[in-house]
Amino acid sequence: MPDAPDSVLLAAFLTLLHRYSGATDLTVGHDGLPLRVSLEHAPSFRELESRVEQARRDAETHRVPLDLLAGELLPGPDGEAAFFGTAFATAARPADGLPDRVDLLLEAGEGSVRATYATALFDGAAVERVLGHYRTLLADAVARPEAPVGSLALMDEDEYRRVVLDWNATGHGVPAATWPELFAEQVRSRPGAVALVFGTRS
Repeated sequence: MPDAPDSVLLAAFLTLLHRYSGATDLTVGHDGLPLRVSLEHAPSFRELESRVEQARRDAETHRVPLDLLAGELLPGPDGEAAFFGTAFATAARPADGLPDRVDLLLEAGEGSVRATYATALFDGAAVERVLGHYRTLLADAVARPEAPVGSLALMDEDEYRRVVLDWNATGHGVPAATWPELFAEQVRSRPGAVALVFGTRS
């Protein structure tokens, strides 16, 4: 996985969530804040990175501790988790200050990425696919920052070949004879069989 600035790492995660869900208004937990980012109007990855940086500046300007915000807006013991179900952390901005119960947390940095997840919602194989898609998408985004986020690759070559080519290899042989010729052959081989039924006539 390529090393990249925090804003690029986070933009890649938001792109992944957008590609999975189709949602264009996303909120993730990051650096102890709920960070809301728009992916409307099919931005390029570079444009999304700018939106991420702006959203982070705005959130920092109005920073309120998450537990205090939850107590004011979402009273109750489980309120804080309702701000976001996914979160993202880096070495520079670790997962401190996030709710204990987040459905999916990705931590990226120093050339690696790992996930913490709710086992009631995900299994290990599904999360491994998520991590693989994140790595592939990030590498493509770094290589092609001007590309629209919707065009960035999710699957590596092996997965693409398996899903798009192997799983769709449904071709089968087609007889060289035409349908009337096949019908005539059946008539010759089974002259006493019923060929057609219409109402009470056969």
